[in-house]
Amino acid sequence: MKRSPIRKPKTKTISKLKSELDRLFSIYIRKSYSNDYGQAVCYTCGKVDSWESLQNGHFISRAHMNTRYDEGNCRVQCVGCNVFKSGNMVEYSRRLLKELGENGFTELTSRKDVIKQFTRKDYESLIDKYKVLTRE
Repeated sequence: MKRSPIRKPKTKTISKLKSELDRLFSIYIRKSYSNDYGQAVCYTCGKVDSWESLQNGHFISRAHMNTRYDEGNCRVQCVGCNVFKSGNMVEYSRRLLKELGENGFTELTSRKDVIKQFTRKDYESLIDKYKVLTRE
C-alpha cells in the first residue's frame, strides 16, 4: 500500500491575511457602533440600518496602511455615502472635526503620512485580536 506524503498546512498569503483582517476589522467597527438590536446609524447621513447592511467607512483612504486599521479613522456608513458619494467626505470631515477636536483631527490626518508595511506577524496578531473582539 502506497502512502501519500504528509502535507503541511498551507501558509496563508499576505494578501489573504490582509483580506481576512479587512473583513474582521469591518465587522468590529460596524458592531461596535450598533445598538442591542443590531442597528447602527450612518455617520454621515443618519440612515439607520442593521450593522450587516452598513459598511466600514474610512476617513483617510485604506491605501494609507498606517491608518487602515485605525479605529479612530473608521465609522459606520451606508453604501450610499461610502460608495456612491465616495465617503461623503465633506460631511465626514465636518463631523469628525467636531468629534475629535482640532488637535485630534490634525493628529489623525498627520498619521496618514507615516509609511507602514505590515508583516505576516502583524496581520496574524491583529486577526487574533479582532477575532476575539468580534467573537468569531
